[in-house]
Amino acid sequence: MAQSLKAVAALLSMLPLCVAASAEALVDPTRPPAALARARASASSGEAEAAGAGLHSIFYSESRRFAIIDGRQVMTGDRVGNARIVRIAEDEVVLQEDGRLRSMKLYPDVQKNYALTGSNGSIPEAKKSKK
Repeated sequence: MAQSLKAVAALLSMLPLCVAASAEALVDPTRPPAALARARASASSGEAEAAGAGLHSIFYSESRRFAIIDGRQVMTGDRVGNARIVRIAEDEVVLQEDGRLRSMKLYPDVQKNYALTGSNGSIPEAKKSKK
């Protein structure tokens, strides 16, 4: 009996080692892909900045608006490179550079479609064309 208790105690003492070994195999889901890190490392400095450049987040409320661009918190009036931020909206940041406006979309591949609603909140039927 004493020998079996020693064996159980020995197995239990090794349990943290097994857990630690299995935890090392887990991958952080928020970490950028390894290919992106390699591309940044092999690119020239200008290309590396462009790969990491971009609009990452927008914090939008009635009282305060700011965005995260290139990992930096910016507000209306701040500069990003040679451009100045002129407007922060729910899904985009508008910059002005050399007198021209440029838009940075938070989700560039997403297009909003608005449903038309009737006065009672229902979606009206499409009008039939006359032939």
